[in-house]
Amino acid sequence: KPPRTERRDFRSRIRALLTGFGFTETVNYSFAASRSVDLLQLRPKDRRRQAVALLNPLTEEQSVMRTTLASGLLETVRRNLSRQMRDLKIFEIGKTFIDNGEGRQPEETEILAGVQTGRRFPLAWHTEDASCDFYDIKGAVEGLLEGFSVGDFGFTRLPDDACDYLRPGHSARVLAGGEAIGVVGKIHPDVCDAFDLVDGQVYVFELFFD
Repeated sequence: KPPRTERRDFRSRIRALLTGFGFTETVNYSFAASRSVDLLQLRPKDRRRQAVALLNPLTEEQSVMRTTLASGLLETVRRNLSRQMRDLKIFEIGKTFIDNGEGRQPEETEILAGVQTGRRFPLAWHTEDASCDFYDIKGAVEGLLEGFSVGDFGFTRLPDDACDYLRPGHSARVLAGGEAIGVVGKIHPDVCDAFDLVDGQVYVFELFFD
């Protein structure tokens, strides 16, 4: 892992790039509802179901440590949609926590994730009223990797049985140097329904920060 000061500078560069792409940073709690993994329809054997339970949670909605940033970002989208704010480009940098068993420290992983929904561009007289699509969120990932001079990145189809909360055929694995560093794709319609995302056109990327 890079030194702490280097990581801080790295975060600042990421924020500057994504802000330049029109994204806004959001910060969610590191706590989540235990049912969030069910809303995401994670497979029974998915490690992200191994959540660290809190001994004295304040509410049921904050009863476990989060194992993914996706659920928090989708909740943020839901709240904004309920306020008629339908054009969103948001991102978050944060840690996830996987339970490694009693007496062992949880596995902490820093993730960069972003979500886009609504119109491709702000509505104006000289712009077309077009909705964003897979290629918009994929373009944001490409721009981010190009901004860090990653010259050997690419995308490969994500197998249907690995999509979980992403829609099969509308998702891809992100590669750099032949190594998988994340995913990008469209949120599955059933997951949109579970989170009450009425428009159902929500796109996400998730990248391993390290």
